[in-house]
Amino acid sequence: KRPIMASSTFRLIRRGLPQVRQNQRLFSSAAASAAVVPLQQKTGRKFPSGLLLALSGAAVVSQTYTPEQEQAILKAAGEARSELPNYTLAEVAKHNSPATRIWVTFKDGVYDVTDFLKDHPGGEKILLAAGNAVEPFWALYAAHKTPHVLEILETLRVGNIAESDRGKLPAIADPYVLDPDRGDLVVLNAKPFNAQAPAAALTSFITSNDEFFVRNHHPVPVVEPESFQLGLSVGGKAVSWSLSDLQAMPRTDVIATIQCAGNRRSELAEAKGLQWTAGAISTAKWSGVKLSTLLTEAGIKEPKADVYVTFEGLDKDMTGEPYSASITLAEALDPDSGIIVAYAMGDEEIPRDHGYPLRVILPGRIGARSVKWLSRIVVGPEQAKCFFFQKDYKIIPRGETFESFPAATTPPVMRAYLTSVITSPAPGTALPPGPTQIEVTGWAYAGEHVVDFVEVSADGGKTWQRAAVQRGPNDAFSTAGAPVAAAPRGGFFSRGPAPPARSSGAPPARAGPRPAPAPAPSDPAARPDQPWAWVQWRATVAVPATRPLVLQCRATDVTGARQPERPEDVWNVRGIMNNCWHSVKLE
Repeated sequence: KRPIMASSTFRLIRRGLPQVRQNQRLFSSAAASAAVVPLQQKTGRKFPSGLLLALSGAAVVSQTYTPEQEQAILKAAGEARSELPNYTLAEVAKHNSPATRIWVTFKDGVYDVTDFLKDHPGGEKILLAAGNAVEPFWALYAAHKTPHVLEILETLRVGNIAESDRGKLPAIADPYVLDPDRGDLVVLNAKPFNAQAPAAALTSFITSNDEFFVRNHHPVPVVEPESFQLGLSVGGKAVSWSLSDLQAMPRTDVIATIQCAGNRRSELAEAKGLQWTAGAISTAKWSGVKLSTLLTEAGIKEPKADVYVTFEGLDKDMTGEPYSASITLAEALDPDSGIIVAYAMGDEEIPRDHGYPLRVILPGRIGARSVKWLSRIVVGPEQAKCFFFQKDYKIIPRGETFESFPAATTPPVMRAYLTSVITSPAPGTALPPGPTQIEVTGWAYAGEHVVDFVEVSADGGKTWQRAAVQRGPNDAFSTAGAPVAAAPRGGFFSRGPAPPARSSGAPPARAGPRPAPAPAPSDPAARPDQPWAWVQWRATVAVPATRPLVLQCRATDVTGARQPERPEDVWNVRGIMNNCWHSVKLE
């Protein structure tokens, strides 16, 4: 069963369109009726099926479809309906702007989506289907082709494709047919592929390549390594390197955690997007060439104001715009930033899902900025143009909508926030009766900073117990704070605006003085003071006899920053950057 998730599309129904009520009466297939019965029984009210499903999404009512209902809805949507007028494809093509109303087709149906576009964050992309079929859009962004979206689409129905034109639209090839085979991941969406790391993988400092979470925005490109070239453009000058050229340069290894900005979104009620729990995060050893080395080789040695470095991937949207992200030239030239153009992941070729043959690694940033399938680096006054840099991955506060939010003038989210998660025991674990002791484990991540300590509470945050922390893959667990060498750095690692925080008091005293810093070894696996990677933690916690019981964890970094307490402290429309205390309810 799949839950119906909230979407901006549902506001359209509340405003009311001329055709909506008629279509709600007409679109009353057995599948739709079967889907609404449970909610009608629960509320004691009767609703037209399309409107009910729309409002249930807007109110986040717990409504699900059985597989049979899904199949019935998928089959019924877009079928020709005798009570509606017919339009030729030439007539549909004339409706391609707000002035003429924007029509699209799906199967044999014709739909007016003009008002829908006003509330949809990807409206400008849907305009590509204006006056034409929506199937190519859904072939690339298959996450939209769901039963509840199809029911909403039917409320926008204005007619059928004329019989003389049915079957004339070309068949759409599946753009994902060449995607790679995957391992045992927790799949949230198949096309594009998005999957969490399995729970067991979150308990190891280094995540295996097969269990590393996947966040794709488009189909996975197919690359011929023999002919591949990484290009770099600055002004009128262009240079390029083959894979063998890059592999011949001095190699740099970086252990870095990659986390999707939407990790833990499912904890924020009504937030819109893929419902990641806590598995959109993983850690690997990345190997490659420092970005500063490549820039220097291209003759770029001094930072300049208002100059950016943009990374372009081989994956593209329907307009041909590559996925991309930008940082400042000053950040890119910092040789100690940890930024590399990686060609290896865990001492192996980077897997296709993770960017083969090249991925830029931007430690301490949200995962969306570490561009996969890197093909070109552009240095200049403009920043990345892609949708996911200009419009998405921005914090839209409560009270704003996709339509009202000034995305164009709001800076994109870049740096990761301090966060922590309990990985064991799992939610719903049954405890023995009475007071007892349990082993609690988890991870904590501070982005460009270093986690100082992690605490666990079994009494709603009244008292806290410090956990033992593992700071590197070969380290022992210790309750001591971070070493002196882990103090926050300047320059590239300027903190910027801090996330909102709620604290129950000053951080507890450290467990003894900080140890003297040791010389930093060249192997990053032996550097406990290096930022950019999570820590693993564990604690034996005495719990009271209360059942059910809620465990909570929170982390503090070396700057003194601490996680905010409540989901409402961090809530935003897109549900990104959730870093409130993590809670696990035990039975």
